[in-house]
Amino acid sequence: MANFDNQKLYVLSIPKKKTLISKIGETQIDMKKRITAFGMGGKWKGMENSVKIELEMPTLLAPTIERLVKKTLQKNWKDKQIKDKNMGRGYTEWYDISPSSMKGIVFKSIQTLYRKDRLLKRKLKGAS
Repeated sequence: MANFDNQKLYVLSIPKKKTLISKIGETQIDMKKRITAFGMGGKWKGMENSVKIELEMPTLLAPTIERLVKKTLQKNWKDKQIKDKNMGRGYTEWYDISPSSMKGIVFKSIQTLYRKDRLLKRKLKGAS
């Protein structure tokens, strides 16, 4: 059975020329280990040290939120997707958008999830 105790959603950034690019993901392992496990190659080799954790949010809803964010990104920012296999594992999750924009998409997806999900909406009404 899977252990969901340390389920987390994250947003990472890395410098590219004069801008920052960002990545969305979810994991159950330590973030430092996750970053070193990317296995970057080519011009990105050794850049794991430059990866900055912009957002690390522990939540059991991490996989669902990640799916919503990816759906939004594919719909509205598909042209900003960086498809460089040298970025290692999860290379399709890197986008040429600022980390603050990526975090905004994450928070908007969370709002959408809570608004549309019947059980979460009921929990929010009970909390207020």
